[in-house]
Amino acid sequence: MRKLLIAAVVGLAIAIAAPIVVFAVGGSTGSFVPENDVYATTVSAASTSSASWHDVAGLSVAPCSTASAAATASLVLSGAPVDLRMKANASVMLPGAVRFAPAGGNHAFSFTWADSVVPGSGNTVAYKVQWKSPTGKLVKMTKGALNVLVESPSFCG
Repeated sequence: MRKLLIAAVVGLAIAIAAPIVVFAVGGSTGSFVPENDVYATTVSAASTSSASWHDVAGLSVAPCSTASAAATASLVLSGAPVDLRMKANASVMLPGAVRFAPAGGNHAFSFTWADSVVPGSGNTVAYKVQWKSPTGKLVKMTKGALNVLVESPSFCG
């Protein structure tokens, strides 16, 4: 099962990395050639009924990056509606929070955030998937993946 999830993430990364990524956010556009691809996966179930934002366990990475990024989260969810967002250090990536509403059973959802990023110390950017339950009802995740494509300068190694 884990090999299948990793293969899916790698396949998604190749499909996304092949063309130049074009941002179409808020009426502005930009492009970059991805130079680094990092990912995290989890098959550990998690749940929340919190109406406050908090990190989804196991879905964070911190690559060296100094400019633009595209971050895709793929989750298998069930239960109540859930709001998701991608944090890049202290900033919320564009277009901001999105809502998924699984209707009974497990449903797979995927969304891509794209933005310019400001690195922290050591030129790293901490990307974290965050979630909350807008209704206060239980949301369950059975597995998930985070894939981040970044523009990395030569000094990142």
